[in-house]
Amino acid sequence: MDRQGSREARTRGVVPIRAAGGGGGEGDRGAGRGYALEMEAHSLEKARELGVDLTATLEDALALEVHKRQRETWLEENREAIEAYNELVVQHGVFSTGLRGF
Repeated sequence: MDRQGSREARTRGVVPIRAAGGGGGEGDRGAGRGYALEMEAHSLEKARELGVDLTATLEDALALEVHKRQRETWLEENREAIEAYNELVVQHGVFSTGLRGF
């Protein structure tokens, strides 16, 4: 974001956030590249007042979102196989039907 964009963002109540990437090994918080975000000024102010670790919070939220989207993609890619298996179970039951004690 250039200086002009930063000024415009502040007038809309959005605060640009910049952070440089840290060192560290794979999986370490702060490892990787830097990033630039825009956030609502009120949210950022409240987070700072409450001592919210923005990096950790963003990393956790991103990990959850990535997991969710990977799961959705996997389910979509495997939908036909899942439906076929479910139909087999409806027709023939599961392999352990006669072996279960419950």
